[in-house]
Amino acid sequence: MFGLFKTKETLKQELLTEIREEEEKRRTELAEAEAKAREDERARLAVEEKARLEEAAKIKASEEPWVEIKGIVEDPEKGIKIELDWNDAFVKHLRASGYKGADDDSVIQRYIAVLSKQVAGDMAEAQINENE
Repeated sequence: MFGLFKTKETLKQELLTEIREEEEKRRTELAEAEAKAREDERARLAVEEKARLEEAAKIKASEEPWVEIKGIVEDPEKGIKIELDWNDAFVKHLRASGYKGADDDSVIQRYIAVLSKQVAGDMAEAQINENE
């Protein structure tokens, strides 16, 4: 008759084992869900990057002039360095507007020089107007 009943200690051990197993299962499921979320995020970023690269290639191949400032770095010894990206149509547009140069980089450098001079002039004029 005593074989049908479990002792309090046996029941306690069985409950603790069941709780540990459930907790381990929950941790495993959580880790798997987190890993899937990271993989989904990597996949989403890869799709976005691919779309961005395709759009950039489309813009660069376009017949519409396009230029983008990629970065501006100030070097105390060399001055300001401006990094641009452009398409062939932009260089054609500059050449048609009178900018000359031996190669595309020279044409772009002349454009930046003229643009910088205009900005400096506009800033000086604004400062004069501000002081009046």
